[in-house]
Amino acid sequence: MRTFLMTMVVAIAGLWANSSQAAQWAAKQGEVSYKLVHKMHEVEGKSVKVEVVAVVDASGLKLMARAPVISFDSGNGNRDAHMLEVVEGAKFPLVVIKAAVPGFVPPTTPGKVKIPVTAEIEFHGVKGVKSFELEVDLKDATTAVATFAFPVSLTTHKIERPSLLFIPVDDDITITGSITMESKP
Repeated sequence: MRTFLMTMVVAIAGLWANSSQAAQWAAKQGEVSYKLVHKMHEVEGKSVKVEVVAVVDASGLKLMARAPVISFDSGNGNRDAHMLEVVEGAKFPLVVIKAAVPGFVPPTTPGKVKIPVTAEIEFHGVKGVKSFELEVDLKDATTAVATFAFPVSLTTHKIERPSLLFIPVDDDITITGSITMESKP
Protein backbone atom coordinates (compact mmCIF):
# COMPACT_ATOMS: atom_id res chain seq x y z
CA MET A 1 0.00 0.00 0.00
CA ARG A 2 2.66 2.50 0.99
CA THR A 3 5.01 1.15 -1.62
CA PHE A 4 2.63 1.98 -4.42
CA LEU A 5 3.14 5.70 -4.37
CA MET A 6 6.75 5.56 -3.48
CA THR A 7 7.46 3.54 -6.54
CA MET A 8 5.66 5.88 -8.82
CA VAL A 9 7.49 8.94 -7.71
CA VAL A 10 10.87 7.33 -7.96
CA ALA A 11 10.28 6.29 -11.53
CA ILE A 12 9.89 9.74 -12.94
CA ALA A 13 12.85 11.26 -11.13
CA GLY A 14 15.69 11.05 -13.57
CA LEU A 15 14.79 11.75 -17.11
CA TRP A 16 17.65 13.76 -18.38
CA ALA A 17 19.93 12.80 -21.16
CA ASN A 18 20.82 13.73 -24.71
CA SER A 19 17.43 13.67 -26.45
CA SER A 20 18.88 12.32 -29.70
CA GLN A 21 19.80 9.01 -28.06
CA ALA A 22 18.03 6.60 -25.76
CA ALA A 23 19.11 7.08 -22.18
CA GLN A 24 18.39 4.76 -19.28
CA TRP A 25 18.12 5.99 -15.71
CA ALA A 26 17.91 3.99 -12.48
CA ALA A 27 17.27 4.84 -8.85
CA LYS A 28 20.48 5.33 -6.89
CA GLN A 29 18.77 6.06 -3.57
CA GLY A 30 15.48 7.31 -2.36
CA GLU A 31 12.65 7.20 0.10
CA VAL A 32 8.93 6.82 -0.35
CA SER A 33 6.43 7.28 2.41
CA TYR A 34 2.73 7.07 3.04
CA LYS A 35 0.60 8.94 5.53
CA LEU A 36 -2.61 7.38 6.80
CA VAL A 37 -5.00 9.54 8.84
CA HIS A 38 -7.43 8.45 11.56
CA LYS A 39 -9.48 10.89 13.62
CA MET A 40 -7.38 9.99 16.66
CA HIS A 41 -3.89 9.85 15.10
CA GLU A 42 -1.76 9.79 11.97
CA VAL A 43 0.56 7.01 10.82
CA GLU A 44 3.54 7.43 8.52
CA GLY A 45 5.48 4.56 7.02
CA LYS A 46 8.68 4.82 4.99
CA SER A 47 10.57 2.59 2.60
CA VAL A 48 13.99 2.92 0.99
CA LYS A 49 13.65 -0.28 -1.10
CA VAL A 50 12.46 1.31 -4.32
CA GLU A 51 13.53 0.15 -7.77
CA VAL A 52 13.03 2.52 -10.68
CA VAL A 53 14.01 2.32 -14.32
CA ALA A 54 13.30 5.12 -16.78
CA VAL A 55 14.11 5.34 -20.48
CA VAL A 56 14.14 8.57 -22.46
CA ASP A 57 14.26 8.25 -26.23
CA ALA A 58 12.88 9.97 -29.33
CA SER A 59 9.32 8.89 -28.44
CA GLY A 60 9.42 10.37 -24.94
CA LEU A 61 9.75 8.94 -21.45
CA LYS A 62 8.82 5.46 -20.22
CA LEU A 63 9.23 4.35 -16.64
CA MET A 64 8.57 1.53 -14.26
CA ALA A 65 8.91 1.56 -10.49
CA ARG A 66 8.22 -1.01 -7.84
CA ALA A 67 8.57 -1.50 -4.11
CA PRO A 68 7.86 -4.44 -1.83
CA VAL A 69 4.99 -3.71 0.59
CA ILE A 70 6.92 -5.51 3.34
CA SER A 71 9.64 -2.82 3.16
CA PHE A 72 7.50 -0.05 4.70
CA ASP A 73 8.30 0.75 8.31
CA SER A 74 6.05 2.85 10.56
CA GLY A 75 8.16 2.33 13.66
CA ASN A 76 5.54 -0.03 15.11
CA GLY A 77 5.97 -3.72 14.27
CA ASN A 78 2.38 -4.65 15.21
CA ARG A 79 0.97 -1.91 13.00
CA ASP A 80 3.23 -2.95 10.10
CA ALA A 81 2.15 -6.60 10.49
CA HIS A 82 -1.51 -5.52 10.42
CA MET A 83 -0.85 -3.41 7.30
CA LEU A 84 0.64 -6.46 5.57
CA GLU A 85 -2.52 -8.43 6.46
CA VAL A 86 -4.83 -5.70 5.15
CA VAL A 87 -2.99 -5.32 1.82
CA GLU A 88 -2.47 -9.09 1.57
CA GLY A 89 1.29 -8.66 1.26
CA ALA A 90 1.94 -12.39 0.80
CA LYS A 91 -0.44 -12.54 -2.18
CA PHE A 92 0.41 -9.08 -3.61
CA PRO A 93 4.02 -8.41 -2.52
CA LEU A 94 4.74 -5.42 -4.81
CA VAL A 95 3.35 -2.06 -5.67
CA VAL A 96 4.12 -1.35 -9.33
CA ILE A 97 3.87 1.89 -11.27
CA LYS A 98 4.18 2.21 -15.04
CA ALA A 99 3.99 5.42 -17.04
CA ALA A 100 4.75 6.87 -20.45
CA VAL A 101 5.09 10.56 -21.25
CA PRO A 102 4.96 10.78 -25.06
CA GLY A 103 6.93 13.65 -26.57
CA PHE A 104 8.89 14.32 -23.38
CA VAL A 105 12.10 16.19 -24.19
CA PRO A 106 14.62 16.25 -21.35
CA PRO A 107 16.26 19.51 -20.35
CA THR A 108 19.86 20.05 -21.40
CA THR A 109 20.90 22.32 -18.53
CA PRO A 110 20.69 21.83 -14.76
CA GLY A 111 17.55 23.04 -13.05
CA LYS A 112 14.05 22.02 -12.05
CA VAL A 113 11.18 20.99 -14.29
CA LYS A 114 7.65 19.83 -13.49
CA ILE A 115 6.36 16.89 -15.49
CA PRO A 116 2.66 15.97 -15.61
CA VAL A 117 2.38 12.19 -15.41
CA THR A 118 -0.50 9.79 -15.79
CA ALA A 119 0.51 6.39 -14.51
CA GLU A 120 -0.93 2.93 -14.05
CA ILE A 121 -0.61 1.86 -10.44
CA GLU A 122 -1.00 -1.76 -9.46
CA PHE A 123 -1.59 -2.10 -5.74
CA HIS A 124 -3.26 -4.99 -3.92
CA GLY A 125 -3.65 -6.69 -7.30
CA VAL A 126 -5.86 -3.86 -8.60
CA LYS A 127 -4.77 -1.57 -11.41
CA GLY A 128 -5.80 2.07 -11.35
CA VAL A 129 -4.79 5.27 -13.11
CA LYS A 130 -3.43 8.28 -11.26
CA SER A 131 -2.32 11.68 -12.57
CA PHE A 132 0.17 13.77 -10.62
CA GLU A 133 3.05 16.17 -11.07
CA LEU A 134 6.64 15.04 -10.76
CA GLU A 135 9.25 17.67 -10.04
CA VAL A 136 12.68 16.73 -11.36
CA ASP A 137 15.81 18.63 -10.38
CA LEU A 138 18.56 17.91 -12.90
CA LYS A 139 21.80 18.25 -10.95
CA ASP A 140 24.12 17.46 -13.88
CA ALA A 141 24.20 15.27 -17.00
CA THR A 142 24.13 12.05 -14.94
CA THR A 143 22.18 12.86 -11.75
CA ALA A 144 18.61 14.01 -11.12
CA VAL A 145 16.36 14.11 -8.04
CA ALA A 146 12.63 13.53 -8.44
CA THR A 147 10.08 14.50 -5.82
CA PHE A 148 6.35 13.95 -5.75
CA ALA A 149 3.21 13.81 -3.63
CA PHE A 150 -0.27 12.52 -4.42
CA PRO A 151 -3.28 10.86 -2.76
CA VAL A 152 -4.28 7.24 -3.28
CA SER A 153 -7.71 5.80 -2.48
CA LEU A 154 -7.77 2.57 -0.50
CA THR A 155 -11.29 1.86 -1.80
CA THR A 156 -10.14 2.17 -5.42
CA HIS A 157 -7.61 -0.60 -4.76
CA LYS A 158 -10.19 -2.74 -2.92
CA ILE A 159 -8.46 -2.43 0.43
CA GLU A 160 -10.70 -2.56 3.46
CA ARG A 161 -10.03 0.53 5.53
CA PRO A 162 -8.63 -0.37 8.96
CA SER A 163 -10.54 1.06 11.93
CA LEU A 164 -9.83 1.99 15.51
CA LEU A 165 -12.72 2.07 17.99
CA PHE A 166 -15.05 1.31 15.08
CA ILE A 167 -13.93 4.47 13.24
CA PRO A 168 -12.23 3.73 9.88
CA VAL A 169 -9.16 5.56 8.66
CA ASP A 170 -9.60 8.13 5.89
CA ASP A 171 -9.97 6.57 2.45
CA ASP A 172 -7.12 8.56 0.90
CA ILE A 173 -3.53 7.99 1.94
CA THR A 174 -0.87 10.50 0.88
CA ILE A 175 2.19 9.19 -0.93
CA THR A 176 5.36 11.29 -1.04
CA GLY A 177 8.85 10.58 -2.21
CA SER A 178 12.27 11.78 -3.18
CA ILE A 179 14.38 9.64 -5.49
CA THR A 180 17.91 10.24 -6.74
CA MET A 181 18.37 8.85 -10.25
CA GLU A 182 21.59 8.17 -12.18
CA SER A 183 21.98 7.70 -15.91
CA LYS A 184 23.24 4.28 -16.91
CA PRO A 185 25.51 3.68 -19.91
